[in-house]
Amino acid sequence: MHPVHNQARRRARAQSLLKAANLHATDVVFVDAAKYVDKPYFAAVAVAPDGKALNALTVKTQKACEADQVAIALALALPQRDTIFTDSKPAALAYRRGTLCQAALRVLASVQITVDKHIHWFPGHEGINVQPGVPNGNELAHNLARDLTCRGGSRSGSLAGDTNTHREPLLSYNEICSHYKLFRKEFPSPHSALNKAQQLTLRLLQTHSYPSPYIGSKYLPDIRPECPKCQNSRCDLNHMLWQCPVLNASFGSPATEDDWFNHLRSPDRALQHQAVQKAQKVAGELRLPVPTWAEPPGWPP
Repeated sequence: MHPVHNQARRRARAQSLLKAANLHATDVVFVDAAKYVDKPYFAAVAVAPDGKALNALTVKTQKACEADQVAIALALALPQRDTIFTDSKPAALAYRRGTLCQAALRVLASVQITVDKHIHWFPGHEGINVQPGVPNGNELAHNLARDLTCRGGSRSGSLAGDTNTHREPLLSYNEICSHYKLFRKEFPSPHSALNKAQQLTLRLLQTHSYPSPYIGSKYLPDIRPECPKCQNSRCDLNHMLWQCPVLNASFGSPATEDDWFNHLRSPDRALQHQAVQKAQKVAGELRLPVPTWAEPPGWPP
């Protein structure tokens, strides 16, 4: 889940996991790591869902991923905790692939694991109150690790050494492709409450390819390029949607270019429906053969 483009999904996942963790608090542990300022060391911690420290150590490494692997190893050493949450995807993936660093292996070498353990990725930096009434153990682990790095120093120094802000590299082919696709995305997807015809209309409006008299006259002999309402010689999409005073007065909002800009870039169902409804009414008034979505013959119910 991309930290910029999938914020709602990340928040929903964090809330769901916190609810589950709160129901089984004695089985859950959150882990994190923070770097010492100007030193090749990390503080790795494991905490209970309420923030109580369960295990911690300082490991010599320059890599955040290795420190997070050690933090997970500390959690694995706790016999009564079988569910581990980490905000480091690379560290969780290292356990899945069996490619652990030497520091984590040294911790695990002295541990006898007799029950199944489960490592889950938790979205980082969602705030301490992401789930009302339930403390965010990930943030509590993060704060404890950061506090351990500034013993005898200032908190500002700890913040300067905090590496958690940029710790979500793109690991899979799907994540890399989604990153570039979402980065270039200008318009939101049609709301799920819109029917197929409305979704198609919205996409045509967003791509500025919705039928207009001017374009239709190029390939349909029965359509004239001028506006039948104000007699403008060129009734293109811009004219029929907001420039024609007669059509604007008849069908209302969105009535200006800025209104259309905001409506077509909004994920809100009401705004999308309003834009679609006006476009369909204007097209009907101008008797344009606008496309509609229909199920093909034999389509399963």
